[in-house]
This record gives sequence, C-alpha cells and structure tokens, in this order.
Amino acid sequence: MNGKVNALILKLDLWESYVKNNNTQCFKKLSDFLIENGINLNKDVKDIIQKHILQLKTTIRDYFPQQEESHDWIKNPFQNFNKNQNLLLTEQEQLIELSKDSMLKCRYEREDLDFRLKIYTEYPQISAKAIKILNALSYNIFVRKVVFNICRNKNKIQK
Repeated sequence: MNGKVNALILKLDLWESYVKNNNTQCFKKLSDFLIENGINLNKDVKDIIQKHILQLKTTIRDYFPQQEESHDWIKNPFQNFNKNQNLLLTEQEQLIELSKDSMLKCRYEREDLDFRLKIYTEYPQISAKAIKILNALSYNIFVRKVVFNICRNKNKIQK
C-alpha cells in the first residue's frame, strides 16, 4: 500500500512541476480547453492548481503517513540487515539469524502470507514485534477509512 501512495505523491510532484512550467498536459480537459480557445494558463489559475496539489499531498499523507524505513524488515526480513535502533538486542539478534537462514528464505518466497505466523515459535520476539507493528498500522488505516466514509456520507446527505 505504501508503494502505491508514494507513487501517487510522486505523480502529484510531477504534475506540480508541469503546471509550474505552464504545461497542463497532465490535466487533459484543461489542456484541451486552453488549446481550443487559444488561451494561456492564467497565473491565478496556476497558483490555485499548485495550491490544490499541495493540499492534496498533505491530505494523502494525513491518511497514509510515510512508513518508517526502520520497518522495512517487516516487508522482507531477508533484505540486507542494518542495525535497527527500534529493536531490542535480542530482537536484532533474531532478525540477523532469520535473515541469514536460507531454508526460511525459500519458505518465505513460497508462503509469503503465512510466513511470520509459521516461524513464530522459532523467532518469537521478532515475529511478535512485526505482528504488533502490522496490527497498529492496519488499525490506523481502518480508522481513517471509517472516518473518511462517514465524512463522505455526511457530504452526500448535505447535498
């Protein structure tokens, strides 16, 4: 999910740079309108678009905060291990052992979804930490989606 959000933010950055240079091709209807009517992009309209893009990026980050790099080990515990200050010594040791276990890596590549639950008995501390972080992130996303849907429904009723 975080990769999709980051991609959207990068697209918004791209669109903002295009508009900054008076290029509206990323907004097809606006671009077509300006071309059909022989009009150049007005500075006030350009400022409004840039402000809107900035607000959109801020709102997206409010709903989907940037994931800390310190949690990358959760996505793939076999990536290059870097000392992680957010883990206890025993958790770091287990992560090192886990990341160098070639048999587990083969299982991980075949059984990605249930992997952490299956290795819980062998690496209980690091598995529990990953599950705790994943639960907190999913709960946070769930709450934000509920609030978003409530606001959207309220706006539909008001219209």
